[in-house]
Amino acid sequence: MSNARRQIEAWLKTIDVKGSVLDVGGLFWPVRGRTKSWDAGLYDILDVKPTRNGVTAAYVCDLNKPCNPLYLLYDIVFCVEVTDHFWNPVQAFRNIATMVAKGGTLYISSNFLFPHHTGFDCIRLTRTGLEKILTETGFEVVEVKPRMAVNEQLGTALDLESKVQYHKGETGYFVQARKI
Repeated sequence: MSNARRQIEAWLKTIDVKGSVLDVGGLFWPVRGRTKSWDAGLYDILDVKPTRNGVTAAYVCDLNKPCNPLYLLYDIVFCVEVTDHFWNPVQAFRNIATMVAKGGTLYISSNFLFPHHTGFDCIRLTRTGLEKILTETGFEVVEVKPRMAVNEQLGTALDLESKVQYHKGETGYFVQARKI
């Protein structure tokens, strides 16, 4: 298991789930059963594809484009390792905002320093970018936790490119935001 995956799984194990849940991009790694506790009366997946490996999405939508609003608002929305597939992140988070109940919680895990990988790999968001987009699309950022490189080699390599590093060793973020 990679360092990034270990950090994601450890973060998910800190989250208590209670209420209705939407798992954005959840066909690949569904979040159900991976959190600290699970008391979800409703669990749905939204993805760009209808099925993958026997898992079925309740909703199919490309969040990069305007989506028809869901007629159901969720208490909790997970967006785990999905932001790098957004080519239009402001529109994507506008769409997500229409799916979260007022006062509801959005959990995001996002990498900004990660190798280009297979599939539709588009963009990396920094902490500043995530915070700005979230506040502009109707969320209040509650917490941002950094994901860290496995060792100092990454920071050393980046020092060769630029001496200006504000978040040395950070490779991504775990974000909790509240819909306002």
